[in-house]
Amino acid sequence: ILRDIFKIRPHAAFGYSLGEISMMFAMGVWTQADAMRTSLEVSSLFHERVTGSQNAIREYWNLPPDNNENDDLPLWVNFVLLAPVEKVEEAARHEDRVYITHINTQRQVVIGGEDVACRHLANKIRCMHLKAPYDHAIHCPPVESEFDDFVHLHYWPVENEPDIPIYSAAAYQPMELESHAIAESFAHMLTH
Repeated sequence: ILRDIFKIRPHAAFGYSLGEISMMFAMGVWTQADAMRTSLEVSSLFHERVTGSQNAIREYWNLPPDNNENDDLPLWVNFVLLAPVEKVEEAARHEDRVYITHINTQRQVVIGGEDVACRHLANKIRCMHLKAPYDHAIHCPPVESEFDDFVHLHYWPVENEPDIPIYSAAAYQPMELESHAIAESFAHMLTH
């Protein structure tokens, strides 16, 4: 709509977290959206590893595999904190099972981890905070074990190469528009 109707011509493209996937479709690099959606729907990554039973986190924390006994208690939660990055980093060093997953601005940080620990950190630094509407775990050490599966999930043919640079948070520079390089970049971005 922006390019075709309003005639806005971007000079670069970038996404935000999982939005980097949307960026690839928006820029026409990938066009098989239905196939991607299907692969996400059947992927164990988004049903039992980083969401759902979150067995990647359970393994990292040395917990037994999910047996569906506590479906009403999330293992992992995410919170947006309105606090200086340095303050959150310092407090996170003293909390087990809390990870900084996103630094949106110098005063807005997203943390993820165990609910009680995340709430304790937010209360300890006395900041405004809001529970995020998603409970998947990404961008942190507990999901680094899923790197290869993220590579596999994001290995798609490059169908078009736009004439502008496409940035990724994986290396904070333009991506190489080659299938394996893109898949590796996305896997790195999603596990760090």
